[in-house]
Order: sequence, then structure tokens, then C-alpha cells
Amino acid sequence: MRDLYAAGVYYPDALTVSQVDAKTQFAGQITASLTDGFGAYGSMIPAAKGAYTVAPSLPYLGGSAGGKQFAARSMFGYTVLKKASADRVKLLLRVLDFLAAPFGTKEYELVHYGVEGTHFTRDAAGNPVQTELWKGGENKTNLPITYLCDAPQVLFYPGVSPEAIALMHGFEKKTAPNLVRNPAYGLVSDTASKSEASIKKAITDVFNAIVTGRTPLDEWDAAVKKYKAEGGDKIAEEYAKEYATAK
Repeated sequence: MRDLYAAGVYYPDALTVSQVDAKTQFAGQITASLTDGFGAYGSMIPAAKGAYTVAPSLPYLGGSAGGKQFAARSMFGYTVLKKASADRVKLLLRVLDFLAAPFGTKEYELVHYGVEGTHFTRDAAGNPVQTELWKGGENKTNLPITYLCDAPQVLFYPGVSPEAIALMHGFEKKTAPNLVRNPAYGLVSDTASKSEASIKKAITDVFNAIVTGRTPLDEWDAAVKKYKAEGGDKIAEEYAKEYATAK
């Protein structure tokens, strides 16, 4: 990474650029790649307007260990219901069930694409096509109900070519066997909840300084030692205890 930075491969403001600006630069071919999530793929393809091919990038070879990628959590988040009467809880669970309706149902269609004729129309193949009202802001981004509960994601991008979907499917097939999973996902560390953000920032700052050439690589060992002393070791101990209990 340091060699790539020295060679001028990185965008100069890569460490501080916002995700919105990163997408704009990618769409305008100012940059050739960006980091984003699964859901962004479908929106970046039409943004290219056919000028270039948008494709998920495979991991770098990674030396003798081979290319690896971190696996995401098995779930994005969870919804907590406030203690209430049994009837109230059942009602809220029915709402969550509605939001979690699987792909192909009318409920899924309403949650993800809105009201037909108002928020979307259909193309010749029956796929939903967003209207200007949806594009202008009356959509599930500005009414973020999918964060309460949602169906599993699927490889369905209306209006996107089958080739683009095949690229993503091929990427998943190649990377899935080599995913590196974090055994701490789903576990709780009191120290991590209270202070991990601050101590992680300290080590990330050193990492960035090394990559950009502002700090020698020799400083990395000291940064790791400091991270562990300021809470990293305690976090590891707490996660290990939780892990043993969960097993």
C-alpha cells in the first residue's frame, strides 16, 4: 500500500474524501475504484451511463497467504421492542414480519420500490422502473424502514444487464471460500463498547501515516503495543470469555 501511494496510484485526498464525493469521482472517471457495500453496486452501474464497466474487484494476491476478504456480519443489525402488553408486541412483530417479506412478494415490492404508478412503473420485462418522484426523494432511503427489518438481499438489479449480475455472482463464488470471519461478531465487550472507537482511531492514524509515507514502518510495532496496553488486550479477554460462554 505504501508503494502504491508513493507511485501516485491513490487519489490525493483518499483519506478524507466523503463517500458521496468518492461515488461522484468514480462515476466521472476521476478515480478507477472505490470501496462500498453490496447495495451500491446496482446504483453505480446506471451512473456509468455505459462509458465503462462497473465490476466488483477481487482481493489482491496477498503474498503466500493468498487473497482474502473480511466477511460481513451475518446480520446488519437488530431491532429492540420496548416492553409492552402482549397485544402491542404482537402488533409490532406483525409489522416487522411485513417488512421482512421475501423477494417476489407484494410486500417486498412495496417496501423496496413503493407504490406502482406513483413510485415506479414497469418495463417490457416487468421489472420496476423508478419514477422521478422516487428519484427526487420519496423513497426508502429517506423513509428508512428497511433498517427496522428487511428480507435477505438478492442479486436483482432492475434495468441492469444480465452480464453485470453475472459479474457479481462470479465475484461471490470466487471470494466466498476465502472469507476471513471475525469470531467476535455477535459478542459483547464492555471495554469495546466504551472505548474501542478511540483506541482504534489511534492505531488507524499510525497505519495511514505509514501508508502515506509520513511515518516509518518501524513505528507499527509500537502502535500495536500501545493499542493493546490501552484496551486491546482487555477487549480480547472479554471477547474470549464471551466466546467460551456462547459455545
